[in-house]
Amino acid sequence: MVQPVYAGIDVSKDWCDVALETGEAVARFDQTPEGRAALTRWLADHGAGYAVLEASGGYERPVLRAIDAAGLQSCLIPPHRVRALAKASGRSAKTDALDARVLAAFGRLLSPRVKQPQDDQSRALAALVRRRRQLVDLMALEDTRRQQEEDPGVLVDINELLGLLRRQIEAINQRIADQIKRSKALRERHEVLTTFPGIGAVTSAVLLAEMPELGTLEAKQAASLAGLAPFNNDSGASEKKRSIHGGRAGVRCALFMAALSAIRHNPDIKAFYKRLRDQGKPQKVAHVAAARKIIVILNAKLRDAFSPEPA
Repeated sequence: MVQPVYAGIDVSKDWCDVALETGEAVARFDQTPEGRAALTRWLADHGAGYAVLEASGGYERPVLRAIDAAGLQSCLIPPHRVRALAKASGRSAKTDALDARVLAAFGRLLSPRVKQPQDDQSRALAALVRRRRQLVDLMALEDTRRQQEEDPGVLVDINELLGLLRRQIEAINQRIADQIKRSKALRERHEVLTTFPGIGAVTSAVLLAEMPELGTLEAKQAASLAGLAPFNNDSGASEKKRSIHGGRAGVRCALFMAALSAIRHNPDIKAFYKRLRDQGKPQKVAHVAAARKIIVILNAKLRDAFSPEPA
């Protein structure tokens, strides 16, 4: 069996450095449409089965789109995991070319999950969801400043900006709803998700945009991708509390908010949460468990709704 070749791509604002895991070839391409087209041709010519990239503040998005359009497969890795491998390998130096080699090595050693390609409609939804989060974050910052400010003139400015942000959030909510309606696939999945009491339009949009794999995963995989899987922290006879970490932060935050609603309005989640609290579980632990149960249920609902009919 022929093993797939991994290529690491270190992405920056102006260029992309690419290296094969074998170390036989390295190259640099401009971060332009022409450069990205040349990059995908280079990958195909060198038989790269998987391209491994790390999140780079958004600069990686056009590269991923080019890879998807070329019919190649890609893996997107959190930067801290790549840095941990570099340190564990004793690589103290850091250059773009070296980073590309580390990414390629990461692919070979750890076989990361392949990123699911997005169509144009899903990419547009992801951009709107991302922008909505930015506006909400800005509004939270301004609201904090309003609470701390005493100058009347400055308060007027802050209140005007808060009003503008509210209007922009309302407008982008409508654009998100329209974007979901335009896509048959998104609309059908949205309808399944929102049948679950506690899952509203905002949470559904986040899941559709930022967890497109939902419905194709095992239960533990779904919880892990959402950052809701508890990890042991034991050593010898010492057994410390388990904790959650990693995963997709936007999805986890959306599910935390959905769990608050479901604990009040969803009979099954409400009973589940109450049972944990009656067993003496802390409120936060029960809340996380409720959010984890929700993502597992939603994964099963989508799987059952869209699994192919038996032959």
